[in-house]
Amino acid sequence: MEFDEVVKGRHSVRDFDGTPVPEADIRSIVEEAGLAPSWGDAQPWRVYVATGKVMQQIRSAHEKSVAEGVRGHSDIPTTHRVTWGKQLRANMAAYNQLTNNLPADAAQSSEEKACLRQEGKDGQDAINSAHLQHPQHSQNGAADGRPAHPAPIAISNSRLFNAGTVMYVTAQKHINEWHLLDLGAFEEALVLSAKNRGYDTMIAYELVRYPEEVRRALDIPDNETLVIGMCIGHATDAPINDLRVHHMPVDQYLTIRS
Repeated sequence: MEFDEVVKGRHSVRDFDGTPVPEADIRSIVEEAGLAPSWGDAQPWRVYVATGKVMQQIRSAHEKSVAEGVRGHSDIPTTHRVTWGKQLRANMAAYNQLTNNLPADAAQSSEEKACLRQEGKDGQDAINSAHLQHPQHSQNGAADGRPAHPAPIAISNSRLFNAGTVMYVTAQKHINEWHLLDLGAFEEALVLSAKNRGYDTMIAYELVRYPEEVRRALDIPDNETLVIGMCIGHATDAPINDLRVHHMPVDQYLTIRS
């Protein structure tokens, strides 16, 4: 693919078909991302990949935590949105408006809807299932500094986007804060390399919301911080995957002086 096609074509996918990514492709994508620049050439990243039974183990543990209303406690703390700057809050408000306008069954692919019809369940019954009774979608959202998610986003999050493969990025604890910039460059290289090979991706806090479930399944040492996770695979035809967020015009954040 041409570079501009890769950059402009990539977007966040919220429902995957669950097919695991072949190991050879995983290795190629991670190796290519490893060419990202880093301060002092420190290369602070480590990558752990969950797929197959291990991915299902993590998903099951995550769904259990959500069902029990466990509050998120990622290794890197979150901050309440009231502390965010004006521009950040405006962008988030625009995103919230988009997600609030999603149809109730947006997180269901045509295949899932067909299965529900076979089982004699309509879409609304499925939407009103136990997924939406979780405290995550009401008081816990506000407690974590974010609004309660609308139904499609809540379902997508609790399922870990139905991904068959997730890449988790860690770094040693007590990291120099400058190395977080390096990790951002590495993560961007991951998503672009994946897109160039025809894979969709989703970078999400939800994937590291409960660090212990990931550490246990992937045997991540206690001296490493679980920074972020990235789903990789192929999108379904679920309407939620048609969601496209607003991107600021360049003049809103670019200053050139001469």
